[in-house]
Amino acid sequence: MNKKYEKKKMESVVKTELEHMED
Repeated sequence: MNKKYEKKKMESVVKTELEHMED
């Protein structure tokens, strides 16, 4: 697996979850 891609994906997921929590 590509670590760089994994990290980017995780950051994306975290960002999305944070945006949902603010709702």
